[in-house]
Amino acid sequence: MRTIHIIILTAAVILVVSYSGCTTASDWSGSSSSGSSTVAVTGVSISGSDSVTTGSFITLSATVTPDNATDKTVKWSVYSGNSYVSINTDGVVTGITAGAAVIKAAVGGKSASKTITVSEATPSGDGSENNTVTDGATNGTSVTGSASTYTASDTTWDTLVWSDEFEGTSIKTADWCYDTGAGGWGNGELETYTTDNTAVHGGVLDITADSSLRSARIKSKGLKTFKYGKIEARIKSSQGTGSWPAFWMLGTSSDNWPYQGEMDIMEHVNSDSFTYQTCHWNTNGISTSAAYSHASWGQTTNNNYWNTIASVNVAEWYVYAIEWTSTLIKFYVDGTEVMEMSIGDSSSGTDAFNYPFYIIFNFAMGGQFPGIYNSSGFTGIPWHMYVDYVRVYQ
Repeated sequence: MRTIHIIILTAAVILVVSYSGCTTASDWSGSSSSGSSTVAVTGVSISGSDSVTTGSFITLSATVTPDNATDKTVKWSVYSGNSYVSINTDGVVTGITAGAAVIKAAVGGKSASKTITVSEATPSGDGSENNTVTDGATNGTSVTGSASTYTASDTTWDTLVWSDEFEGTSIKTADWCYDTGAGGWGNGELETYTTDNTAVHGGVLDITADSSLRSARIKSKGLKTFKYGKIEARIKSSQGTGSWPAFWMLGTSSDNWPYQGEMDIMEHVNSDSFTYQTCHWNTNGISTSAAYSHASWGQTTNNNYWNTIASVNVAEWYVYAIEWTSTLIKFYVDGTEVMEMSIGDSSSGTDAFNYPFYIIFNFAMGGQFPGIYNSSGFTGIPWHMYVDYVRVYQ
């Protein structure tokens, strides 16, 4: 998910201050060595609104007594009704679907609870409301298997070998893990990726980018990888100044970018009426001992050598896909080819695309690609990326 969309050869070093890996949320605990007496918590109470609409959020706060308690770290959780709301570590409650949920705040052996009522939001037509998530969504059954790597043996691609139709109320940990952290991700992005900003409801994955600059990035790395075939996802997304949703893939020949290769199947920024499709690689090959020489080739749906699509409204459902062989990658939007690229040449480094790749969905906030570096410029938050399904044919 990089921001260069023409052939560029440079010599540079990228330093990314972030954490990347398959992880789940964890708590940090520490102790004081000051020798002072421990002051126990005697009570806790919750304040804040008791209602929220779907696709919106409220922030709860907890008051701990006494004020000088030694440990005032509050742990928030959904005690009941986690299909209706989600809550992060800062007490931000996001409405998912209409219903009632009980939020719990716990600290020092004491706890308090609060009932939150979720009502349907009034649609504004910009694709940001959860009550419209299932409109037009399909009902499917995921195709799962024990394999970790799927390799196409031909170019017929008439067999659905793996899919996620996002049944249930959470992502499948056998298929997905999280990237977490901040630091800009090499692009000057403003979000912090957490494990709290995904939800599954109505057969749809919902990635939320909220006003506290928290978002989510899930990947199939180390769990499900794919080499060749037809790979597609049906997606609709919010749009607004600073928004940057993406459906993309990274290669396994290396953990270093751009040596490993990157395929951006769909990227969108701000309120553009088009999407980007791009490949990135290192022209000196996949070996990290080779000199860094980034190259990219990309096209947009409204300006390409294949089939121009006058307007793509990402707030509506589209199927974004690639058809990938050992020599060629073709990119499609709703079955219309909008880009292709020849691969497999070791002399140009494009043999990076002859290794298994893993899938990534994320919603970035600001940075080089949208051209927004201050969250005060964001519009339309919270943003959502909805994924109806992702499917792999071989």
